[in-house]
Amino acid sequence: LGLGVQYSVNAKTPTIWLFLFEVNVGVDAGLAFGVVVAVRYNPNFALLRAGIWADLWADIVVNYKSTLPFSKWKSFSLLKIYAQGDLLLTFEPKPSTLEGKLKGYVRLLGLFSVDFDAGFKKEI
Repeated sequence: LGLGVQYSVNAKTPTIWLFLFEVNVGVDAGLAFGVVVAVRYNPNFALLRAGIWADLWADIVVNYKSTLPFSKWKSFSLLKIYAQGDLLLTFEPKPSTLEGKLKGYVRLLGLFSVDFDAGFKKEI
């Protein structure tokens, strides 16, 4: 059983004329999060697992087009961020455990990139 919620934004600045180009900046960003639960109800009620998760993203893009006839819009990403994490508490089977994961990346101008991926699992 689970439940999640998401909020996202997609916006763009007005287009401006800059020398020989038309330019605007767009943003796509959001956050999603939720809970998950596993239960047993027969022969007796028991909470098997409970957890939370979250996703976060943002992308800032520059869109441009030459003012020459028949030009098409092109774009490049200034900054792109993504992160996803979850935390899960498992009660059955014994022993109980707490497990977490976090992964994602940060990219700047498509030239510099940092990826991360970490996790843990611990008996409690």
